[in-house]
Amino acid sequence: MFVRNENFYTFRRNYPIVTILIAIHIILYVFTFLGNLGIFPPGQWLYLLGFGWNVAIAAGEWWRLITPVFLHADLFHMLFNSFALFLFGPPIEKMVGKYRFVLFYLLTAVIANIVTFYLQPLGYRHVGASGAIYGLLGMYVYMMIFRKELIDAASRQIVTVMVVIGIIMTFLNPRINILAHIIGLIAGMAIAAPS
Repeated sequence: MFVRNENFYTFRRNYPIVTILIAIHIILYVFTFLGNLGIFPPGQWLYLLGFGWNVAIAAGEWWRLITPVFLHADLFHMLFNSFALFLFGPPIEKMVGKYRFVLFYLLTAVIANIVTFYLQPLGYRHVGASGAIYGLLGMYVYMMIFRKELIDAASRQIVTVMVVIGIIMTFLNPRINILAHIIGLIAGMAIAAPS
């Protein structure tokens, strides 16, 4: 289920939404990185207008519930989330279709960001696709519990290991938005239920 053996062309054709999302991660990271260096000023502007900031959301900048999903704090953060999307996204995109995949991905992320807004202090800031990535893992957890016929034993083991390691790492790294991870996972399970 998670083994990728397609070439770039085939992967892009079979999983267009995953491909587009990863491309957005990379492009926006390059733009914002160059912006922070002063080489590409619009990149800094994109970051400043897009990162999740509870004060700004409270002031009516509701788009900050969506835009942080596409921005990342550093290269490792972007690569880790993009790799997780590359690994876990294709089977779900194939299973539910591209439109439902986009809706699921964004909905789990926005739910995680809404909870972050309500439960974190007003000055709290965040970026990253982790809420959506954990949403994907949540769908797999739902399948493991309620729809075992949809996921093979080897894939169940991989998901179990990733969820356990992910939760442990969530609480070990002080820079991680714990709520986004946990709520993304729960939202993924809940939204997968009627699917």
